[in-house]
Amino acid sequence: MWKASLLLAAVRADFDDAMVAAGQRGQRRAHKAGPALLDVLRVPVRTGCALTYAAGNRTLTFRGARRISFDPAQDCDGAWPACGAGAPRTPLLCSLGAGASRPPRRAPLALATSVTDFRFLWRFWRWAANTACYASQHDLPYYVFVGTPLKRATKRSAATTCPARKEELLGHTSKALSLHALAALGVADRVLFLDADIWIARHVPLRAFLEAAGAADVALPAPCYRQLFGAAVVLVRSTPWAAGFLATWFGLRCGPKDQPSLWHLVLRAAGLDGAAEEVLKLYHDERCVVDGALTKNECSCVASGRVAADDATCGYYAAWKAANRAFLAGGAFPPGAVVDAGDVYAVRRPTFVEGGRVAYLPNVGSGSLLCGAAAPLRHVKFLRKEDRDLPAACPALPPGTGWKGD
Repeated sequence: MWKASLLLAAVRADFDDAMVAAGQRGQRRAHKAGPALLDVLRVPVRTGCALTYAAGNRTLTFRGARRISFDPAQDCDGAWPACGAGAPRTPLLCSLGAGASRPPRRAPLALATSVTDFRFLWRFWRWAANTACYASQHDLPYYVFVGTPLKRATKRSAATTCPARKEELLGHTSKALSLHALAALGVADRVLFLDADIWIARHVPLRAFLEAAGAADVALPAPCYRQLFGAAVVLVRSTPWAAGFLATWFGLRCGPKDQPSLWHLVLRAAGLDGAAEEVLKLYHDERCVVDGALTKNECSCVASGRVAADDATCGYYAAWKAANRAFLAGGAFPPGAVVDAGDVYAVRRPTFVEGGRVAYLPNVGSGSLLCGAAAPLRHVKFLRKEDRDLPAACPALPPGTGWKGD
C-alpha cells in the first residue's frame, strides 16, 4: 500500500513540476510583447482597453488607441470597429463597466468573462451588465475577452490526440486563454471566470467562496447536475502552477466541449494518469468527427449515428461517464467527500484533490455557490425558462426563482 502511495505522490510531483515550468514559460513570453499587446500562448491579444456602457445599457464605447461608440445590437455594414458587428481582428482583453478603466493597482480579486464577438456580448448583455454592476459595487475590476483567437493558426499541445482538423471558434476556447493573460498581467491575486450567462446576486459577498478555496491554485464549484466538474465558473490564483494548468488546458482544446480536458487535468493533478488518459481517449474518438470537426454526440459507433447520454460508449458522454467513475472510485478525493444523492453528486464542504492543488466546492448547504435558494450565482441556462428574465442590475434574486426540473 505504501509503495502505491509513494508512486502516486511521485506522479503528482512530476505533474506539478511540469505545470510550474509551463506557467513560467507562458508568463515570460507574455511580457515580451506587452503591455499593450501580449503574446498569450502564441496568440496576440490587445490589452489596456476599456468598454463602457450607457443609454440604458444599449450603447458601448470602446476606448483604446481611439474612442469608438456603437450599439452592438444594430445591424451595420463592415467589420468592427466600423460598427458593433463582428469580432476584432486581434482579440481584446478590456475592462468593462459604467466607467471602466484599467485599474492601476493589483486587486485581491478580479472578475472575467469571454465572448466571441460584440453581437454575442449583446446577446448576453443582461448578464454582463449584471456582473459589471456587482463588480462596481464591490470595487472589483471586471474584464471581458472579445474575439476568436483561433482564426489564426495556433498549435495545439503536442500531448493532445484530438482527431479534428478544424478548430472550434466557440467562446470556451478563450476561457483558459483570458485567465492566463490576466494571471500574466498580474491584475489580481485571484481571478474568477464566469460564463457569459452567469447571473450574480448583489447581496452575497464572495468572501466565503474565496476562503473555502483556501490555498488551492484552481477552484471549481460542484454543479447542480450529475457531473463532478463543470467549467462555467473557475477560480484561479495568479501562480505559475495555475498558469501552467491554464496553458495546458488551452493546448488540449478539441471540439465543442472544454470539460473533458478539464476532467483530464484534474485527474492528473490527483495522480490518476490512467483514468485521465481514458477520459481524453473516449472524447477524442475519430468516429465522432463530422466534416473535419469533432462533435458532441454524432458518432458512427452506434447504429443511429447519435450517442445518447445514458448508453454512451464513445464520444463526449462516454468521457463524462468515465470521469464520473474515476472521481467516485476514490484516490482523487478523501473518502465520503462526494456522495451520490441521485440528482447530484453532493458536496457539503470544501474538499481538495490529493495534493491540494485543486479545490472542489459545495453544491449543498450554506456554502453552495451555484445551487439552492441562497446561492449567489445562477447559471441561467439551468433555470426554468419562465425564470430566466433576471434583472440586468444587481438586486437580490427574485423570490420563487426555481431550477429547470424543480
